[in-house]
Amino acid sequence: MSDSDERISRDFFARDPDEQADFLHNTWCNTCREIDLGMVHPVEYELLERIFIEGQCAVCGEPSITELVEGDEDDPDEDAQEGESIDLDADSNA
Repeated sequence: MSDSDERISRDFFARDPDEQADFLHNTWCNTCREIDLGMVHPVEYELLERIFIEGQCAVCGEPSITELVEGDEDDPDEDAQEGESIDLDADSNA
């Protein structure tokens, strides 16, 4: 495993409280197949130069992972960072 393949811990709780609340609320659960059920026990990390927040669905307790993506700085209507939930069960042939 090279250095760039290592998971680097980040401090989720160092984020602004409003930003934390947004990331914990705006989620997708692959098991429940519903949005915005919430996430508990968040852990933020960087992997392959991408930032993730991983926790558990607040309803069923299954893993929930959100990748943070940079917004377009030229677009004032777009946030600097947005959460994009990852469907771990997605069929790449679909």
